[in-house]
Amino acid sequence: MRKFDLLNFFYGLGAAIILIAALFKFLGLEGADALFIVGLVGEAIIFLISGAQPIFKHQPYKWERLFPQLQKEDDDIETVEVTIDGAEATQEQQIQQIIQSIIGLNNSVENLNNATQ
Repeated sequence: MRKFDLLNFFYGLGAAIILIAALFKFLGLEGADALFIVGLVGEAIIFLISGAQPIFKHQPYKWERLFPQLQKEDDDIETVEVTIDGAEATQEQQIQQIIQSIIGLNNSVENLNNATQ
C-alpha cells in the first residue's frame, strides 16, 4: 500500500494552479496574473524543499517477487562468469556473420546490376 506523499501533492497543486492561470490568461479573465504568481512561487518553494530532502540509501530490488520465474527451485543464486576470451570469441563470430551478410548483399546487388544492364 502506498503512503500519501505530501510533497507530490503540492507539486500537483502548483501545476494545477499554473494551468488554471494559463486558462484565465487565454480567456482574458481577471486574476490570471495573481494565479501565475501564486502558482510559480508555490512551485519554486516546492522545488527548494525537494532539493533539501535527504537522500536515502538505495535498497536493491527483489525482482523474484515480481517475476517468480527468476527464483530457482533450490533458491540458489548462480553467478554467471563471463570471461573476456569468451566474450571476444562471441564478438568475433558476430563480426564474421556480419561480414558474410555484407558479402551476400554485395553479390545480390551485383547480380541485380548485371540483370538490369
